[in-house]
Amino acid sequence: MSEPAIKVTELSYRYRGEKHSALDSINLTVERGEFLVVMGASEAGKSTLAACITALSPIFIKDASKERSWSGVAISEITK
Repeated sequence: MSEPAIKVTELSYRYRGEKHSALDSINLTVERGEFLVVMGASEAGKSTLAACITALSPIFIKDASKERSWSGVAISEITK
């Protein structure tokens, strides 16, 4: 079986100065060819999740916890 297109394990993120986490222990696997829809209320963490998964900001790379990968390659390796 091939590696999933996107895999996130135990992803948590809290913005500096905030009491509660924006993301708390998120586990997500998206297989090749699958579509993902992220829905939720305003300020539910949708944009934070997207930023952490895609490593859009160095802050999210440094502060987000645990494993994230694209097609089996760790995000930390892609962003070096």
